[in-house]
Amino acid sequence: LDISRQALISRVVAGYLAVIAKREILAAHDRRLDALDSELGRVRQLQSVGRAADVEVLRVDAVLAAAQADRVHLAAVLETAERDLSRLAGMNPEVIHGSSLPMVVLSDTLSVPRDSVLAQALTANATMEQARRQLASARAGRTMAQGPRWPSVRATGAYVDRGRDNGDFTAEWNAGLVLSYPIFTGGLVRSGVARADAVVRGAEAQLRSVELQTGEEVDRALSGVAESRARIRSLAAAASRFAEVVRIEKLSLEAGSGTQTDYLRAEADLLSVRASLVEAHHAEIASSVELARMTGQLNLGWIGLKLENKP
Repeated sequence: LDISRQALISRVVAGYLAVIAKREILAAHDRRLDALDSELGRVRQLQSVGRAADVEVLRVDAVLAAAQADRVHLAAVLETAERDLSRLAGMNPEVIHGSSLPMVVLSDTLSVPRDSVLAQALTANATMEQARRQLASARAGRTMAQGPRWPSVRATGAYVDRGRDNGDFTAEWNAGLVLSYPIFTGGLVRSGVARADAVVRGAEAQLRSVELQTGEEVDRALSGVAESRARIRSLAAAASRFAEVVRIEKLSLEAGSGTQTDYLRAEADLLSVRASLVEAHHAEIASSVELARMTGQLNLGWIGLKLENKP
């Protein structure tokens, strides 16, 4: 039950992040469409007075058409993400579509040593606990399979009311002990113990396998957190610089010293970097959620404590 509950929480968080990420990317794409539409209007005005070549209008028109096609794809991806989230939450898709989902950020970004995380995962992880319980069950089954090798004693008792058709009933009580000791079972006990031993060995191997898998997943989640934080720092700086490049290219284009190709390329680069920045932020949250799941901490209380609405 704990495994299923934590998996569901993890999937809901991933679905929520997917929706708000797709919405942000779509909003950034719409801003690019507005910029391209404005550029198309500017070039057409210049063309009408003979200051711009037809190829410049065609170039912007082609880029705008491609961007509009991309928007159709992004909108379809967003709709799919909203439907996935609605299924996980048991809600009507129209409710998710019409709701304003706030962006979320991690309230705690402190780094935790790997050894501490791994030790907690091996102790509190629900899958590890399940494997340990299965091993304990297998060992108990082996003990039970060995039981028929030893003598057994049963206490018995009865109350008998004897009589004839015409009455004359007489009550009798009896009690006793029954001792059983298997002398020959045709290998039944031995084979039962062998099967129980095999189950124990399988459970021990499964526990070792889960330990290895837990270590791999912890390392993967820690690497995901570190990678996401490094990407966030780099992409945030890149987004700020690309925004400045777009502003300068726009001014240069309006002043007649820039080229349309450079401006369009800068707009595309800015959109790409902004989309990557959103994905990096959400990858950090997803990796942190995975760490919480691996260490057995993931529940609604953890979500309320570690995630907060972005101002």
